[in-house]
Amino acid sequence: MNRQVFTTGVITLLCAASMLCGAQSPYRPIPNNTWDKTVTLDTAFMRVSYEMTFRDALFYSTSEPGGLDDHVFTENEILSDTRIVEFGDLVRKDYSQTLEAREILNREMIERGEMPRNLGSSSVYPIELFISGDKCRINRRTLMTGPILQYESGSAPMQWSLTGEAEQVGDYRCQKAVTTFGGREWTAWFCPDIPVDGGPYKFRGLPGLILKVEDAGKHFSWTMTGIEKGSWPIYEKQYLFQKCSPKEAGKILKDMYLRPFAFLKNAGIRTLLPDGKGGAREPGDNEYSVAMYYDPIELE
Repeated sequence: MNRQVFTTGVITLLCAASMLCGAQSPYRPIPNNTWDKTVTLDTAFMRVSYEMTFRDALFYSTSEPGGLDDHVFTENEILSDTRIVEFGDLVRKDYSQTLEAREILNREMIERGEMPRNLGSSSVYPIELFISGDKCRINRRTLMTGPILQYESGSAPMQWSLTGEAEQVGDYRCQKAVTTFGGREWTAWFCPDIPVDGGPYKFRGLPGLILKVEDAGKHFSWTMTGIEKGSWPIYEKQYLFQKCSPKEAGKILKDMYLRPFAFLKNAGIRTLLPDGKGGAREPGDNEYSVAMYYDPIELE
C-alpha cells in the first residue's frame, strides 16, 4: 500500500520575506555565493559526463508508520542530475554541472554589481567529491541556506567480480562487474580500452573507466553521456564549511530528512506549518509531524 505524500500546505519565510511555496527540496539547493576564492588541486586530462538518477525526497506525514518504505516511485518521482567527473594524476573531482553553472553565473552577476538570482529550479544531487589516493573529501549541501558540511571518508578500491558479460555503453564496448559497497549490491560496466581506474562517485578498482553503474534496486544509477580529453584545472571553491566527521555528517543529514522543519528552525530559517485551525504555527524544536524520504547512497 502506497503512503500518501504531499508538497503543499507549507509556508516558508526566508530572509524575512513572506513567500507562499512548497517546502524546499534538498535536491533544489539555493546557490551559495559565499565562496571568495578557489584552490587549484590538480590538472585534469579527461572529463566524463554522466546522467545520474535518484529518488525524490518526497514529503510525508510521520503519523503514518513506516514512512515511504513501500512507496512505488513513479517516473515523475525519479530525479536526474548531470554530473562531471574530472580525472587528474593526483585528484578526481565529481560535481554537479548544473549547480556549478548556477554559482558561476551568480558570482559573475555579483562582480558586475548585479543582484544574484536564485536559480534553484531544477534538481541536482548536492554533493562534491575530491578523491586522492584512498581518501575522499566530501562537500555536502543541506536544506535551503543551511550549512555546507565537509568531511573525509575512505575511498579504497572495491573488490569486483567479473561476470564475463559485455554491453555497449554509447560507442564503447564494456564488460560487466559486480560488487557490494555501502550496504548495496552494485553492477558496473567498464571499458578496458580506456585504461583509467575510476568512475562516478567513489567507484574504482576495475581495469578500465566505469561508464555505467547502478544498484540492484535501481535507487541510483550513473550512465556516461560524453568523454572529453584536454587539460583543465581541478579546483575547489572555498566556502564557509561546517567541518565534521562522516559519522557526524550522517547524523546531521538523517535528522535533516526526518525533521526538516526542526532543522530549518535550528539553522535560523523561519518556517510556518498549518495549525489545523486555518492558521499557521511555528514548528517545535523537535518537529516530527512532517518528514522527507531519506535514501543515502551508502546505507552503512
